[in-house]
Amino acid sequence: MRDLLRQLFRHGSGFVGLVIVFVAVVAGLFCGTLSPFSPTYQYRGQEKLPPGSAITADEARQASYADNGQRSSGTFIWGTDSSGRDVYSRVLHGARISLLVGVVATIINVLIGLLIGTVSGYFGGWTDTLLMRLTDTFFAFPGVLLAIIILATLNNDEVKSVLGSISGSIDPGIWGLFIALGLTGWTGIARVIRGTVISLREKEFIEAARAVGCSNSRIILLHIIPNCMAPLTVLATMQVAYNILSEAGLSFLGLGIQPPNASWGGMLSTAKNYFYDMPWWGIFPGLALALTVLGFNLLGDGLRDILDPRMKVRT
Repeated sequence: MRDLLRQLFRHGSGFVGLVIVFVAVVAGLFCGTLSPFSPTYQYRGQEKLPPGSAITADEARQASYADNGQRSSGTFIWGTDSSGRDVYSRVLHGARISLLVGVVATIINVLIGLLIGTVSGYFGGWTDTLLMRLTDTFFAFPGVLLAIIILATLNNDEVKSVLGSISGSIDPGIWGLFIALGLTGWTGIARVIRGTVISLREKEFIEAARAVGCSNSRIILLHIIPNCMAPLTVLATMQVAYNILSEAGLSFLGLGIQPPNASWGGMLSTAKNYFYDMPWWGIFPGLALALTVLGFNLLGDGLRDILDPRMKVRT
């Protein structure tokens, strides 16, 4: 790990991506501390304020501010939206939602893709044919369209009540995003892992493991999967960016995170009608989304250059 970080620091674009991802993670983890105001409270009389506008304690009292000890005065760094909510605080809390959905959905993608790709590539034959045709079937549908179908299926009172009982304080809509994005983004991972496993199963150390009597499950768990970690890490990093962008798109369409919860896609959806009057409402969440996706992509490219032995040969 130390050697990987050392090489990543020397990699120009990879280091930039690492810095962007680090800033996004810090913003998501500590958004409650970093945000000066509540992301959901509406300040009456403070609507559509430009960036840098301040609110005094008297104005806060007139706005009937009573939000559990949050600051009653300060500066709206990035202005307010049409409902009088602080844009800066909402962007910070939107980072937590986007990263949570991106990471959890990617974990589901990796587990499904790793399972199908490993079994298909190692055993081959009719197992490979069956699993790859299943992968091709999922791959034939556009990922966002398939996610919309899954979300529409989950959007009924019975399912919502079940998800609400499971999630507790977490918005049931987030669980819907976990399921929808987790079940739609694994096909590329499965294909790459299958190809890697096919090349690994004929290696000498795998033949030696078979010769000493290792079972298939032991070979897969102790020899095949550890040697798939390099491409899997790169794929997972880029998949997080894809899932963050997909969550924003679904929230933009009204199928993801629901108001008043903060979401970059939801903020862009409501800001599109006010772009000429108050462009800051859409510019800042749009920049946050673009930079975060760019950061994960740059980090993935850097990891690919470092972990791919063919890239090392070229350099």
